[in-house]
Amino acid sequence: MNYNFHKNLKSLKALFIGLLFVTLFLSACGSKPESLLIGKWQAINKDVSWQPITFLKDGTVILFGNCSGTYRVLEKGLLEFNIPCTSASNLVLEFSISKDEFILKWDALNEVNKYRRID
Repeated sequence: MNYNFHKNLKSLKALFIGLLFVTLFLSACGSKPESLLIGKWQAINKDVSWQPITFLKDGTVILFGNCSGTYRVLEKGLLEFNIPCTSASNLVLEFSISKDEFILKWDALNEVNKYRRID
């Protein structure tokens, strides 16, 4: 009886470790919006004023190649900008993102700006 208990305990331990690895692997595969934003983006629409736009890991955003500020993802689908060299202070915009496309929605201006990754 003692032998079966130890055998079952080893099997349970192996199962738990296997499930732990699978869980860690699956959570690492899901990309968060913050990580997808990182990089340089060029506007697809011709008349977009914020181009190129670069997002850095540290929360810095760079516009026009030399104007910098900060950004942060507030919740799913909302992005906040604080950019002193523009009028964008506490500007919150809706956004969506995939690996190669980034979309900003300006409800106040009734505009949708599309960007593609360039690096």
